[in-house]
Amino acid sequence: MNLKLKRIYTGRFYAVAVLTLLLYIFLAHETPPVFCEPAGSEESGKWLTIESGHLLIEYENSVNLKTVARRLNKRGLISSGFFSSDDVLASTPENRVAQIVDRLLRRAEEILDMYPPNLKLTIKIFNTEGSLKEEYFRMFGAHRDYEAFYAHQYRTIYTSEYSISDSVIIHEMAHAVVDTYFSVKPPPKVSEVLATYVDVHLED
Repeated sequence: MNLKLKRIYTGRFYAVAVLTLLLYIFLAHETPPVFCEPAGSEESGKWLTIESGHLLIEYENSVNLKTVARRLNKRGLISSGFFSSDDVLASTPENRVAQIVDRLLRRAEEILDMYPPNLKLTIKIFNTEGSLKEEYFRMFGAHRDYEAFYAHQYRTIYTSEYSISDSVIIHEMAHAVVDTYFSVKPPPKVSEVLATYVDVHLED
């Protein structure tokens, strides 16, 4: 290969390499973060899932679902008539958690009289409050001491094993219902008033 031809091929190689690098940087910047570990990764055993009628519940494998189920009944909803006499509460912690959060979501919609079509939410439960705070910082670059938060762009409620409760979850569910129901999201203060209203009237 003569020197001139070699320079041409070398120049083309560097041009392709630079374009490939720029494309990689662009795609890496534009792609939203993934919150579930893909199957087959080193962390694939870290998260477990439960699927209910309207929700996907993801939880760290160190989370105690019996504790979660107990805290979701913190206000004694199970014995207060919150569930109808036709409801047969599941015996396993997994099914019990799924049943309670489904009922809480239906109750949030009833109180607000808002029924967004095809509403499908995810609840992500961390083992510790520290892990929850780290997730918030990773997503938003700020430190907040929240028991839970809702990220509308991911249709996901984030909480922890010892922060979760019926009040906390239905409050965040109300945010999800309101933000999904309106084509233009209401101002944060309005949404917060509605979410608080739902929590206050949970047992009415």
